Amino acid sequence: MFNQNVLSLKKCNLNLADKLIGLSFDKARETIDIAKSESDDVIFIKNNIPLESTVNPIEEAFYEVQSSIKSSMGAFDFIIIFGLGVGYMLDYIFEKYNSKIILVEPDINVMRTAFEMVDYSKYLESGRLFMTCDYDDVYKFLSKKYIINDKVEIVFLKQYISLYANDIKSFTEKIYETCAVKISDINTIKKNSEAWVSSSIRFVKNSGQTYPISLLDDKFKGRTALVLGAGPSLKDNIDYIKKYSDRLVIFAINRTINFLLEYGIIPNFAIFTDTKHIKNTFNFNAPQLKDINFVVDIKADAELYNVLKKRCFIYYPNNFDLAKILAEKNSYIHLYQTAGTSTFCALICAKELGCKNIILSGVDLAFKNDTPYCSDSYAVNLKVDKDKVTIGSMEKKIVFVKSVTGELVKTREDYEIFIKQFQNFFKENPQIKAYNTSSFGAQIDGTTNSNFEEIMSKIEIPFDNKSIEDIINDTLYESDYNPVELKKEARNIVRNEEELNFEIRGSIKTLLNRDVNDEVFYVTSFTILDKISKTIFLSQLLQFELLNCTKLISQENTVQKRASFELFLEETLKKVDFLNVRLAEI
Repeated sequence: MFNQNVLSLKKCNLNLADKLIGLSFDKARETIDIAKSESDDVIFIKNNIPLESTVNPIEEAFYEVQSSIKSSMGAFDFIIIFGLGVGYMLDYIFEKYNSKIILVEPDINVMRTAFEMVDYSKYLESGRLFMTCDYDDVYKFLSKKYIINDKVEIVFLKQYISLYANDIKSFTEKIYETCAVKISDINTIKKNSEAWVSSSIRFVKNSGQTYPISLLDDKFKGRTALVLGAGPSLKDNIDYIKKYSDRLVIFAINRTINFLLEYGIIPNFAIFTDTKHIKNTFNFNAPQLKDINFVVDIKADAELYNVLKKRCFIYYPNNFDLAKILAEKNSYIHLYQTAGTSTFCALICAKELGCKNIILSGVDLAFKNDTPYCSDSYAVNLKVDKDKVTIGSMEKKIVFVKSVTGELVKTREDYEIFIKQFQNFFKENPQIKAYNTSSFGAQIDGTTNSNFEEIMSKIEIPFDNKSIEDIINDTLYESDYNPVELKKEARNIVRNEEELNFEIRGSIKTLLNRDVNDEVFYVTSFTILDKISKTIFLSQLLQFELLNCTKLISQENTVQKRASFELFLEETLKKVDFLNVRLAEI
């Protein structure tokens, strides 16, 4: 029984299978007792607490599921089971619903005991069940598989609540946070995919004048980074920033540039991730820009290539196909974690460039006197109401989070996600000593709250006190990196893309203009899908549509299914035409 279960488990969770193999049945039984319920069904007991009903565990599973899951669940929805026990709830859910099932059992001893006694291979072999003993596995699996509009239901074995009350609360919160982030990500894709592709194509045109930021990896080892956001505490600390600027590696997001220049502060690096309307965030004509190094995400607004600057470094994110292919072809390009925001991009750059300490200033992620900004000039289109904040045409809910003072502070719903993102960053990088200079803003776990003067009194100055500019100059002078070669590689990628687009366009046109039966239609459609998957820019434009194709394939209504596929192909034609116009600019 055990060997068959483990063999089936290996297909979805090899790591857990190996752990179960390394744990003997006798060892697992040291903390797990086996008993019978009044209905003569096997149950497990842990710490004198039965994991399932001592009366009738099968009936209990039925009632718990019926009371928890009120909506209809489809094949692309998720049911998350907290607690395996012997598996009565799993069996009932598997038979009643055709949804995907995620089962997390916090105690590996329970799972090891169950695998010895119960055959789970049917569930595991179905491809519908993912099993784990690690909460993080659940979050990662859900983040990877969840598509917008999928439903998620969580059910618990009642007895587990007394054993894992705190875990269940935080687990549930994290599940819904994971879904919220994924929804936000998908909405961002839908909103920005055309701008991302347009900007990355224009990057190809300008790539011969750029350097990968990874050329500077570890070049600032032992230094202290100052990451500047546009929050109110930037203004509070501006005199200290000016006083200590020569002792710090300054990373400033684009919205801080005008404010910093007013005070005569020239950041070492200005960070850009905004996809659109970058001209609205700083003065393109400021003469001081000639002394600032730009760090530009490959997807950022291509207008930045037309701005006067000292140098242009490119940030290559690990989730963007063009970046990944260029990194495969050019060893000087290292992929960095996807940033999403300029501030988070600055944090990653500070880490990758080797900074030992990171000071945050203006990274308040909260409101002060009903504004999240350091300057009124940034708040022109800002309107704060009781329960929402409006920035131009964008609306965000107002929520309250814990502040550095321990009280609650007002913030935006998206800032709450950023707070957790920052906290995860510092948790995953304990080698970095992080400080937060905000006196009122959101509490960011993993940072020490302190004032600027106190922080600077603690920070050691590296023995090699070479200037930031000298380090950059020496690095580029000594490097064999050739921007012209990169441009050639990038242009070859574009040419290949144009050829594929031509084939795809012709195939779609031919298919839509022919009266063919379903078999021929779908065989040809899947061939087209295969070609799309080999593209870079087109597949980026069709990310959301391709995600939904998995749902279209299993649609039972054949008339509706074909109509949906035809709509997808027509949308693909529009994207191909859009793309061809952009590619022709190179």
